[in-house]
Amino acid sequence: MELFLDIETIARPGAEVLLPEPSAPSNYKDEAKIQAYIEEARAKQQEKMALDKRACEIVTIGWAAPSGAIHCEDRGARGSEADLLGRFWWTIDTIGPIQLVGFNIYNFDLPIIMRRSCLLGVKPTVQWRARKYQQEPVLDLMQEWVGWDGFCSLKDVCRECGIPEPEGDGADVATMTPEERIAHCKSDVEAVRALYYKGKGWYW
Repeated sequence: MELFLDIETIARPGAEVLLPEPSAPSNYKDEAKIQAYIEEARAKQQEKMALDKRACEIVTIGWAAPSGAIHCEDRGARGSEADLLGRFWWTIDTIGPIQLVGFNIYNFDLPIIMRRSCLLGVKPTVQWRARKYQQEPVLDLMQEWVGWDGFCSLKDVCRECGIPEPEGDGADVATMTPEERIAHCKSDVEAVRALYYKGKGWYW
C-alpha cells in the first residue's frame, strides 16, 4: 500500500554552531568589507536553517493512504519533537508494509525523519532503504518528474499538471500557528497524492 507523506520543519535553536563558518573571497582586503561579507553570509545561512538537515527540527507530520482522510500531527506550542516522532513510528507500525511516497522525500523528508529520530533516541518501527533510481520502497515523485539531477517545486508541478496547488508557503512555517501548519501540511499531502495518480501508469 502507498503512504503519502510530508513534513514541516523549522530552524532548531542553537543549531547555528553546526553551520560552516563563512569566509570572504580572497580578493577582499578591507577588514570592514570582509566583516560585512561574513555577516551577510551568516544571515543567509540562518535564513535557510529550517531546510538544512543539520539545523532543522520537525514540527508537523502528515500522511495519507491512497483514499480517505489525511492524518496530520503537530507539536503545538509545547509539544515534544520526540513524542511527535514516536507517535508517527507507532502509526507506521500499525499500517503494515507500505511504499512511502513523497515529493523530494529522498533528499528531504526521509533523511530528516531518520536523523531526528536517531538524535532523539526514537526507534523506527520500519527500516526504509531508499536507493537512488529505485521506486521501492520509497518513491520520490520530484525525482521521477525532473530526473535525479533536477529540482522543481511541488507548486510548479501541480500548476503544470492542473492539480490544485498546496496552501501557503513552506518558508512561512515558523510563523504559522499549529492550525495553519496542519492545514498547510495536509494540502501538501493531498497534492502529493493527486500527483501520484496523475503520473501512475507513465512514471510509476
